[in-house]
Amino acid sequence: MKQTSIFDFMFEKKLIKKPIRIIELFGGYGSQYMALKYLGANVESYKLVEWEVAAIEAYTRFHHEYKHFDCDDLTSALYNLGISNDGKVPMTLQQIERRSDEWKQKVYNNIRSSNNLVNILTTKGKDLEIVEKDKYEYIMTYSFPCQDLSLAGKGAGLGEGTRSGLLWQVERILLELKDLNELPQILLMENVPMILSSKYKDDFAKWDLALSKLGYKSYVKNLIATDYLIPQIRNRTFMISILGEYSYAFPNKLKKEYILKDFLENNVDEKYFLSDKMMACFTDMKERNGYVRGERFRPHTVDSEHAYTITTRAGQRAEDNFILVPEKTKKGYAVAEDSNVVVKDTRNLKEKLCDELIESGILKDGDVINHSYTNSGKNPNSRLSLEDFIETTDGTFPTLTTRGDTLGVVVREKYQGMYQYSKSDKFMQGKDRFTKNKELADTILTTPKEGVVVKEAKIRVVGNYSPSNHDASRIVDVNGVAPTVKENHGTVTAVYVPESLRIRKMTPKECFRLMGVKDRDYDKIADLSDSSLYKLAGNSIVIQVLMGIFGELLDIDYKKKIKESVKEIV
Repeated sequence: MKQTSIFDFMFEKKLIKKPIRIIELFGGYGSQYMALKYLGANVESYKLVEWEVAAIEAYTRFHHEYKHFDCDDLTSALYNLGISNDGKVPMTLQQIERRSDEWKQKVYNNIRSSNNLVNILTTKGKDLEIVEKDKYEYIMTYSFPCQDLSLAGKGAGLGEGTRSGLLWQVERILLELKDLNELPQILLMENVPMILSSKYKDDFAKWDLALSKLGYKSYVKNLIATDYLIPQIRNRTFMISILGEYSYAFPNKLKKEYILKDFLENNVDEKYFLSDKMMACFTDMKERNGYVRGERFRPHTVDSEHAYTITTRAGQRAEDNFILVPEKTKKGYAVAEDSNVVVKDTRNLKEKLCDELIESGILKDGDVINHSYTNSGKNPNSRLSLEDFIETTDGTFPTLTTRGDTLGVVVREKYQGMYQYSKSDKFMQGKDRFTKNKELADTILTTPKEGVVVKEAKIRVVGNYSPSNHDASRIVDVNGVAPTVKENHGTVTAVYVPESLRIRKMTPKECFRLMGVKDRDYDKIADLSDSSLYKLAGNSIVIQVLMGIFGELLDIDYKKKIKESVKEIV
């Protein structure tokens, strides 16, 4: 295990000159194969080992022709193969039995169509069918589960019985291949940087030694997606292992050309904008160690820049949120100063917070906001100021998490910034959540937790001063104050709001763009559920980083290929 040094010039640089057969262990949707295809390499998807049903379907759609295969007993076949619905545990016989015949046939067809061996635990070295090594270059990749290594996981490590400990199944397969004289010429590992930390250094050194005994010379480096034209702060550890005495150098950085807003969609479905339920995290009124963690919204008043604070619980009805004007009544409503009518605020929670932030003047394009940050993270035993909701202001985007829909990005026109709304305070470690003008996305995880903040010019109804709530008595003043009520109770004059701030999630397509996948490829899987798409993206590897890694093994202008691939995305 080493970085490139002067001594490596003693060895010949490894260059691939034969057709490639790629074997992907823990393959996901096949980002490694996709990277080689984007490079224009002469490559064949030879074998796959992937047990999660959604990933198997995505892999087949991306890379293979879907074919039908007969099977007398689909339930038993799928059970024996060891498929998983969640990527954590295999499905039981009873779970598979409850599925429809159509579902079982589709899963089986996807497995057979993609040359998938499914379960790493039952895969044998001979099953990989590595033959004619004089004619083919075999690349075997193993992006084994990171849950027991990552900061977001439980830190169980690389021991036997952990998900990350599946690495040792790779060793078993390699040992079997050695006995058959069928070791692949090149290995590629990808995982989280924690694998190189002091906590796991002994285990990783053990792995490096095992590869060395098999005849591999290994090179290791952390690479970040921002260095390869993708504006996502996704730092990962890569290990290239080459059979024999060869040198290897990791790809150099590319000059930055794009920022986050270049990867955003122009038209986004309303369903991706945060709901009241999501925004209710601001109003958690549970007492913790003698203080309330909930964020308190302060609606506008007639004569002040900031309204009085109103607190609410997560899950309360919209009508329980009221506009606050100078005097409160016993009914719990605010009374309009001149007209003496009850004014209800019909804005949802996200609109209230975003209106406050934009009207305060503290936001700028690219800021990322955090709408679920609590007092304990920043100001224990005190209320948060509007500034406390700002995540970053340096044009970068936090790591996209497994739910890609929690940060809000501040944009003018169509883009404002990114917003982190779902991570826990412990995970955030005191960082702000709202990033204005943020140019870099966070690492995409399987459950994305970032959102985009956009501004719109619109006319907005903020309340109603009639018990019947009919349209004729709508309140459309930007401050939510009812104009003087006329005798005929006619329609009030609408006030134009030049900029209205909203917060939305990253869409699945945007997450895949930030993983380097072209839209024309994404469209092949776009009809899968959003939850599946977010997870698939978060579990994968940025294509352009892989293009750089593989490009160093190929006699091609891979930097040009990377640039061309990103141009097809933006």
